Formats: sequence, structure tokens, C-alpha cells
Amino acid sequence: MNLQWYPGHMTKAKRQMQEDLKLIDLIIELVDARIPLSSRNPDIDELGKNKARLILLNKSDLADERYNEQWSAYFQKKGFYVVKVNAKSGAGLKSIQGVIQEACKAKIERDRRRGIKNRPIRAMVVGIPNVGKAAAKTIMKRFPSILDLEDADRDALMEVDDVGEVSADCIFRFFHDEKNKTFHDLLSLSICKKLVPVVVKLIKKANVTGELNISDVESYANFCVYGQLGILTDDNLTPEEKNRKIKAILFDLFKL
Repeated sequence: MNLQWYPGHMTKAKRQMQEDLKLIDLIIELVDARIPLSSRNPDIDELGKNKARLILLNKSDLADERYNEQWSAYFQKKGFYVVKVNAKSGAGLKSIQGVIQEACKAKIERDRRRGIKNRPIRAMVVGIPNVGKAAAKTIMKRFPSILDLEDADRDALMEVDDVGEVSADCIFRFFHDEKNKTFHDLLSLSICKKLVPVVVKLIKKANVTGELNISDVESYANFCVYGQLGILTDDNLTPEEKNRKIKAILFDLFKL
């Protein structure tokens, strides 16, 4: 028996999109700013080839602004226009019209050369329903850390309530697509930066209880989190100081 996971209403909507795309100038895609990739349908990129694209990062007020900027840059690099909005409060909505005009500038210019003026821009608004807080919370319970989530395969992701095949595939590709390597590196560095103060506290506490006797706590903490890079990339140290600190830590760790 051949089982089809794709719901009938989604198949119908996809078929209707393919027909209507012939008539439109711009695709406006609404995504959740907190989970931009997993709240997208990857089919839309294939369906929307050669069309102007606008991504609306909705609920941007609930996401970290630093990541809003990174995701904006990510989509812009793919050739999409991006606007951060909050549909509930109306924030950012006024800027959409200007961005639409910019996104369709080439089409408007072609019309102008053909003597067509003020033709309304035909846009299609798309987005996946029901991929929000419930799914995100469930994923966080199942995968407590970002590393656990990165290690998960598609089958493990699909075992989570509220996560279907499309969302599971988006999450998996986010972590394992080579094109996202730069973003992953930045994410790893951001996590390491937050870990260093935690390790510093643990070492200081162990010093107090007598479990450890470490004088250069900061260097040890950086070494624990970053390895040798934590010391090698410290611009406040001379090459000789870096060499001495690494040697001291290695000698202490391995009792050389």
C-alpha cells in the first residue's frame, strides 16, 4: 500500500499556486522570526523561481534583534527582500509598500518602457500555518541543547509532536547544509562566549572547596571552552605569553 503523508488540502494549494504564479509579480512569504527556516515550506523556493521575493519576519519583537539582523542578511544574500514586522501591533507594516516597489522596480521599468503606467503589482502571500510556540517548546523539551538538536536526524525530529516531515527536513538541512556553515560557525562562537563565564564560576567554586588550585582561572576557562584557540586568538597576549600559558595548562592537565 502506498501511503501519502502530504495532506490533500496542501496538494491542492500547491497545484493552485503553480497556476496562479503565472499571473503574479511578487511572492510575499510570511515566516516566524523566531524560527525562520522551520516555519517555511521549501517547495516555495522551487515554485517561486524567477519571481521577486519578499520575506516578512513576523513576531520579530519576540526574537533577539541580533538574530533578526542575521536572518535578514541570510535571506538578502539569497536575493530576497526582507521586512521585520509585528502583525499584531502593526510595527513595520508601513514600510512594506516601499519595499514592494523596490522589489518590483525592474518589472515597473519594463512596463514603463512599453507605455504601461501605474499597473497594480500582483502579489501572492504564502506561509505555513500552525508552526509556532507549541512546536518550538516541544522541540526544546525533546532536545535540551542546540548540540542535541544538531545531532538529531530526520526520523528523530519527526517523532516530536507538532513536527511534520517538512519542518523536520528544514531543521535537518539548516544544520547540515554546507551553505549554512558560516552561520553555524558564528552560532558556535556565540555559544562558546556565553559558556566561558559559566566555566570561570565553576573553577572559582572548585578552588574555594579545594577540589582545584588554579591561579589563572580565565585562561583555563577559555582553554576548556575553545581549546588552544581561546588563548591563541587573545590579542592582549604576546606570542611568548600565549606559548607559555598553553604549555602550563597542558603540563598541568597531563602532568607532563
